[in-house]
Amino acid sequence: MSISSQTIHHDILRSLHFLHIPKTAGTSIRTWLMDLYSEKDWLPCHFLEELETFTSEEIKKYHFFSGHLGINWYDKLPKPPHTFTWFRQPLAREISQYYYIKNTIDFLLSLSHSPLKADYLNAVHHLSMSELYKSSAYLGFYDNLQVRFLAGIFPQKQQEPIYCDDNILNIAKENLLNLFFWGICELMEDSVALFNYSLGIPPRPLNRSLNKREKANIDYKPSEEECNIIQNVNHYDQKLYSFAKSIF
Repeated sequence: MSISSQTIHHDILRSLHFLHIPKTAGTSIRTWLMDLYSEKDWLPCHFLEELETFTSEEIKKYHFFSGHLGINWYDKLPKPPHTFTWFRQPLAREISQYYYIKNTIDFLLSLSHSPLKADYLNAVHHLSMSELYKSSAYLGFYDNLQVRFLAGIFPQKQQEPIYCDDNILNIAKENLLNLFFWGICELMEDSVALFNYSLGIPPRPLNRSLNKREKANIDYKPSEEECNIIQNVNHYDQKLYSFAKSIF
């Protein structure tokens, strides 16, 4: 049963954007929100290149936007949408993405609009973890992905590497403080309750089992050394995550 829009803060409902950072329970959260809108209110695209096939006038007809779109497309709207996102402990997010790509490599390579480049996908598929997180296919493109999303440097048609630094981290923090809402995966129950309250809707449970992939075909577990490598190259993500969590 759909929830009446009269129970929701109306201005928020008119323009709500889920900034979906990969492997942060995004599929579950997006599906959880589906009963707030009719199908005609959802912009039917998930990637930035798909969004570029719509004119500004077409995009203005929609009220809910969700996907790996980033934050640099707001000029296509009369005003910036109410943007929310979820953060995840960086090591856990990276390992989850690694296993997800390992299990769905053929599907991901078949996507025409995915921001994940073929050289990165193939690097995940063929390289060891130690090799991957030191490789040119990863560094400057996919490290510190949560910072990249919040700083507005991902996703994009990026040919040259962009290396995160303190300035980019500060941009991400500033943009975070301008979000309508952010949740924390490791504090999911509290995040969902607070988000319900922020939207002005009754409490609703979240199905967290969506888009999970079994790891049965992957016996390998990261070693302590590999975990240290992942954490070191994603230390800006850890700083952003700690900042978001402390305020939350």
